[in-house]
Amino acid sequence: MELRLESADDGLCLDLALLTTAAGDHPTGTDERDTPLAAVTGLHVAEASPDQVRLAWDPSPDAAFDRFSVYVGDLPDVVPGNASLLASGKGPAALDWGFAAGSVLFYNVLAYNNRGLSSDPVTVRVDIPKRAAATVPLDIGQAALSSGLQRGESKGVAFAALAAPLPADAVRPQATWKATVPADGLYYVWARYTTLDAQRVSLFWIECDGESPLKGSNWRLRFPNTLTRHQGGVKPGEETWFCDKMLSGYWAGPADGLRLSAGEHAFAVGFEPTHAPNGPRLSALFLSSDPAYRPPDFDPRVDFRK
Repeated sequence: MELRLESADDGLCLDLALLTTAAGDHPTGTDERDTPLAAVTGLHVAEASPDQVRLAWDPSPDAAFDRFSVYVGDLPDVVPGNASLLASGKGPAALDWGFAAGSVLFYNVLAYNNRGLSSDPVTVRVDIPKRAAATVPLDIGQAALSSGLQRGESKGVAFAALAAPLPADAVRPQATWKATVPADGLYYVWARYTTLDAQRVSLFWIECDGESPLKGSNWRLRFPNTLTRHQGGVKPGEETWFCDKMLSGYWAGPADGLRLSAGEHAFAVGFEPTHAPNGPRLSALFLSSDPAYRPPDFDPRVDFRK
């Protein structure tokens, strides 16, 4: 007897044909190639910091090994799937970041063979360390104001602003503070402020201990809102308050933080001499060494009180 099987599908492979006279006879179980790989061994936390977690484990010695997959969640019974997948690859290591400092995460690592079958999961718990962060608020009420700057209040927010324009080559008027920084670190600079207008860039110049490490910081109303308000400057009573992280607009590259040592420092914010009388207002600075810090009144939305 000759049995001939044909297919028009390219690459189709036949492993086994079973001929039987018993109508109820059918294959049971899987052959040896469908046996899942052994569970991963040696899983451990190579690094756990407020910024990143590194995991490592033993390579797979199985010839049928195809890949490792790592799944992460905030509960021990992590369900494998696209929603929890961190990474897949052949190397016995994984890197994770972007989580909240002080949180608890659970990582499941599975090995897959070349037929897509997974091993039993191996789980490791990681307690993310809390970040030793410090925040230094600098309210405008605590600042000393140089000649030309005047205090005011709008919508319950106290501020300083340049009362009248000065010559373009005049010394920039400054609001200055002395404050104690509790610990060494990179401190990100936030400000509560209003912009100049929708046509010109609003400039503030930051100094620390008499130097200008940020080379000038600037803000502009965010599109598409730049054309909706303040065409002639910020008129009294029409202030739109923002609370944003400062970012340098200097040509040599952006910078948004000050490298500070523990101890007392002098901070100053200079105003552009010609941006008056309806120029930008400054209400407060916030220095924080926590990259995830947000000031108490931070809101990414824009409220124009229309």
